[in-house]
Amino acid sequence: LEKNVVSLSSGCKKQVLRVAELSSNDFHLDRSLYFACRDDRERFCETISAGEGRVYKCLLNNKFAREMSTDCRESLTTREKLVVQDYKVSYKLKQTCKDDLRRFKCRDDMPESDTAQLAHVMTCLEAGYHKGGTLTGECRAEIMDHRRMLLRDYELSPNIIKQCSGDIDSQCKGLQKEGKTLHCLMKMGQQGKLVAECKAAIQHLIKETDAGEDFRIDGVLQEACQPVVNVLCHDIQPGDANVISCLMDHVNKPHMTEECQDRLLELQYFVARDWHLDPKLYRKCNEDAQRLCHAGDWKSSSLPDGVVFSCLYRHRVTKELSKKCNTEIVRVMRERAQEFSLHPEIERQCVRDLGSYCSESDALQDGKEIACLQGNYEQLSAGCRDAVGNYTALEDEDLRLDTILWEACMPLIQNECASVVEGGDVDEGEMMECLVANKQSSHINEKCLAGVEHFQLVRLKDFRFSYKFKESCKNDVARLCRDVKTKSAIVGCLSEVARNDTLLDEEHRVSHVCRAQLKVELFERAEDVDMDPELLAECGADIGRFCKDRRRNGGEVLECLKENRGELSNSCHVKVFNREQEAARDNEVDYMLMHSCRKAIKRYCSEEPEDQILRCLKLHRNEEFMDERCRVVVAKRQIAQAEDIRLNPVLQKSCRRDIRKFCSEVAVEHRGSDKFEGAVLACLKNQFLTESRLTKECEAHVRTWMKEAAMDYRLDPVLARACKRDIEALCSGPLQYDKGQVEECLKEKFTEDKLTAKMCIREVARTLHEGRLDIEVDPVLQKACSLDIMQHCGKVVPGDGRQVKCLMRARENAVLSDNCVALLEQREKMFELAAKVAPISSLDDLVKAVTSSPDRTYLVVIFLGVVLLIFAGGLLFGRVTKRIRRDVKNK
Repeated sequence: LEKNVVSLSSGCKKQVLRVAELSSNDFHLDRSLYFACRDDRERFCETISAGEGRVYKCLLNNKFAREMSTDCRESLTTREKLVVQDYKVSYKLKQTCKDDLRRFKCRDDMPESDTAQLAHVMTCLEAGYHKGGTLTGECRAEIMDHRRMLLRDYELSPNIIKQCSGDIDSQCKGLQKEGKTLHCLMKMGQQGKLVAECKAAIQHLIKETDAGEDFRIDGVLQEACQPVVNVLCHDIQPGDANVISCLMDHVNKPHMTEECQDRLLELQYFVARDWHLDPKLYRKCNEDAQRLCHAGDWKSSSLPDGVVFSCLYRHRVTKELSKKCNTEIVRVMRERAQEFSLHPEIERQCVRDLGSYCSESDALQDGKEIACLQGNYEQLSAGCRDAVGNYTALEDEDLRLDTILWEACMPLIQNECASVVEGGDVDEGEMMECLVANKQSSHINEKCLAGVEHFQLVRLKDFRFSYKFKESCKNDVARLCRDVKTKSAIVGCLSEVARNDTLLDEEHRVSHVCRAQLKVELFERAEDVDMDPELLAECGADIGRFCKDRRRNGGEVLECLKENRGELSNSCHVKVFNREQEAARDNEVDYMLMHSCRKAIKRYCSEEPEDQILRCLKLHRNEEFMDERCRVVVAKRQIAQAEDIRLNPVLQKSCRRDIRKFCSEVAVEHRGSDKFEGAVLACLKNQFLTESRLTKECEAHVRTWMKEAAMDYRLDPVLARACKRDIEALCSGPLQYDKGQVEECLKEKFTEDKLTAKMCIREVARTLHEGRLDIEVDPVLQKACSLDIMQHCGKVVPGDGRQVKCLMRARENAVLSDNCVALLEQREKMFELAAKVAPISSLDDLVKAVTSSPDRTYLVVIFLGVVLLIFAGGLLFGRVTKRIRRDVKNK
């Protein structure tokens, strides 16, 4: 009757359990068990006195010992089955927990047939405890022993036998009880090989035993993990899932054994599917779950796997959770990040997608399932895409959820991003931002770099995947870029709005906080060409043609395209030019400039606004401590600005009126062109040299540019283009581009009549003319005569050739230095030759020649004098033509 107690009629069952209860105090009263276990009692429990169920407990603790006889083991199993049906059959449990049962009213709501079932009693006591109640120490100890008993022998759970018999026979046949059979079933469930009914039965047993609360309840887990606990978690107090949380934190660490890892994840697979089984999570989030997610109490819940936790996470995003619950959600997410199977919602939604897109890769073997799904984000089914998208958004907010990337990047994090991880709080996107900013660091390894770039590519797929960008710009996106879908397109849309507002001096429509984050996105895009899908689409062929040997990251491909701008296809040139405009508007998004010049910026320009960094670097370009790589990049940016004024927003803003007034035809002529080729700047310079009709602000900028161009001929696009061949043939020696040496070489070859290109000859003559008008535009002459200028011409205002004339007059008195005198004589000859190069062939040339001459006042006076003489002669001497008769005139 005892062996078949489950199948007995109600009345018979009650009487059999009553008899078992009466014998629970002394094992001698259970005659069948006494005769089966006499020898085993002497072997294992010789010193244990009978009474109060002590011998029962001793025998049960040795039930699976090798020396235990089969008959005794079977009798003990029968006794345990009776305890499962009526907790009072366990004398110690009945006595130690009677007050707790009364306090938690565990018998009030039980149907008569279930009056004494162990499962209900244990569930009631655990529910009271998890709600904040207290249990006596003895009662808790007894409950733990009975929980361990249920997990140790699956035959004590009728539901497991009923629902899992087929799986046990096919998958776990031959395994010992001792909990190993149950773990075999757990493993099959983790691999998706169990029928739904068996899986539900195991879930119910784990909840009934509250296996997630203390790792010692699961004997198999304790045996596998005790050595690991002794090393990694020796200072952790057992209970409240403390040790299990510690093990999960180290699940992929070197000291973790494979056996412990497997057993731990088998249990956690089921714990993750019922939020009640994590005691800390339940205790701190119960009120939020009932308020926001309509969750049931600890005893029962009809919601599907993972639904409550997913609901809590969604309300965490909307800032509706209590602080204590929010902290637990973060902890649980970090623990579950260790294993794909611990994400029930993703697993449920993405089973087919995993088979379709990740079965042929190493993703399933290396724990990279989520990374694989992220890589195929656009092709995923709708439900899977939502689940993966939600998790990816959370990963950017807290990078610890990407455990593979976190471990790979630990050296970089410790050396470059240590301040971000202080306190262990959610980094809110700052960690990924730091990793991207330090991609070129010597502390980054190949795995970390690959992981960071993978995550960057994933973030391009959806605006939500960049936490800081989303939080900073969501209102701006809704207002200004509502119809734009992809993140890259949104970045482009916001950037265009911000650029236009800046150039037109209008109030910024993009909020300040969004502009700050937009800067980060543009910087990342400039660093790696793969982060710029729009540029890749237009420039793929050009990249293959000109930049195939360049690295994809480090800003090298974009820099290569800029260097070959004259050879690019039209569509590619437009995209590259847009990127240049963005960098010109805000120098901080120019990756190559900021990376190459970071030391110089820190030394010279740390206080400069975003659009003045390049200007500051230009001022210090020739400083002793300026890095050569930085000097080269600054020179490239200056050349680009000289070729197209649209890349110089400061000059463009200062000279807007002057361009509209004097150079509108030039601007219109080149508007449809790929670039202005220095035409607008040349027009402004002509106006500066002729009558100085420019506004003061514009004049100052043009003068500065002329000085810079005199030092580096490449900043004068017209001269550089006209003299390209002559420079290569005559001035390609070891000359420094930024010291004025190339231009001086051209002047010398001009004097020696060795220049071959007519346009080059005219341009060199023009530079000589400019230097004659303003000695600051002739750096060689100015340097040679600097002391003489201070001594003899210090009070002379620069411009209109006044200082050169002053030096010429001083030379006649033989008071100048020898170097200055020699160079003045050389320049005088050059000026004469330059005047012969461009003879006057039209009235327009005559007007330009006169107005630009230093002696224009003298020439105008002579011209007016001649006109006055002719007029006076006419008045004095009358007509010299033949008079006409009056009648003819009248006629």
